[in-house]
Amino acid sequence: MSFRKRNEKAGVSARTAPVLENSFSQARNDAIAGIQLPPSLRKSPLFSHTTVHSTGTPTLDDILGHKGQPLGTLIIIMEDGVTDFASVVARCYAAQGSENRDKVVAVGVDQNWKSGLPARRKRSELSKNSTTNFSVLEQEKIKIAWRYNQSRTSSHAVVDDSGYCAHWSLAARPLSTPEITVISVIWDNGQLLFEEIISEISNILTTSSGIVRVVIPGFLSLPLYPSEHSYNPKLLLPFLFRLRTLVRTYPDRITILITMTSTLFHEPTDRQTPGNLAVLLPWIEQLADGVLQLVPCRLSEDDHESSFQGLVEIMKLPLVSERGSMAVRKAKYAFKVGKSGMKIEKWGTPLIIGGQEKTELSEKIGLRF
Repeated sequence: MSFRKRNEKAGVSARTAPVLENSFSQARNDAIAGIQLPPSLRKSPLFSHTTVHSTGTPTLDDILGHKGQPLGTLIIIMEDGVTDFASVVARCYAAQGSENRDKVVAVGVDQNWKSGLPARRKRSELSKNSTTNFSVLEQEKIKIAWRYNQSRTSSHAVVDDSGYCAHWSLAARPLSTPEITVISVIWDNGQLLFEEIISEISNILTTSSGIVRVVIPGFLSLPLYPSEHSYNPKLLLPFLFRLRTLVRTYPDRITILITMTSTLFHEPTDRQTPGNLAVLLPWIEQLADGVLQLVPCRLSEDDHESSFQGLVEIMKLPLVSERGSMAVRKAKYAFKVGKSGMKIEKWGTPLIIGGQEKTELSEKIGLRF
């Protein structure tokens, strides 16, 4: 008489019993154990399988949710009005790529654009400014946070110098011109050849190794794109779709940042542009992974350097919005541009009591507007 183990299924041989393995967990463990990321790359705190790198603006990395820009994504920064604050982000973006030894590609600019990139700040300047650039209001906030044991890392704190994100000085220039590939716009009988731009970027991806950063500053601006054919939906939307195809084809090797004005899409214009361009804005946002909008305005009557210069509205976040998360944030953040670049901080309407602003009181009692 033979006996069979109770934990063995009837009709299944012990030698041929199927063994199921969790391939996802195994791959994750192998990646954690065997792959060491370079200092310029990190894992996203939201999705452990997503690799990110810095945009060159630390506070922009924070509001993106991933502590940087995920690889294989396309981000568009729009700006209202005739100001050009977004160009600061674009220059820091290219400078960070050059610092990381990435292949940086600038589209639609001339060769002089490379010489206008900011220089990296010295370590001595960082240690000096990190302890002395606190305003009176910020010092009061630190005292309140310490009292209630809710201390947070200040936005003025020095980012670790591990090579992930550098600090820049807009007033200084690098000693040597950064190695950046410039792709000029090509015109044929007054028509912009977007296909030539896509072909050159594709050629760079196939002939080079490493990460490729593509920055398109001032996209569709009049000085760089004066022809009416630049705004043709039959040419513009396929171009953005091809860019989206590139980041999906090379998800671990390319990131794209585009800065452009949004005034063109919601105001009447007499520049002989074809049709109503307002209908293009939803399509442009749909083709991008992340969309942020800068709204320059005067938020304070003070004229000192600590006053904000406008609002930052989050319309779409990379990898977060496409998973169904509500990522729209309006009038929650404000920005200011200084010698070290753009800084984005939380902003709220101050509490008014007796005709005077009581910002410190509103912070103490925890009111948020």
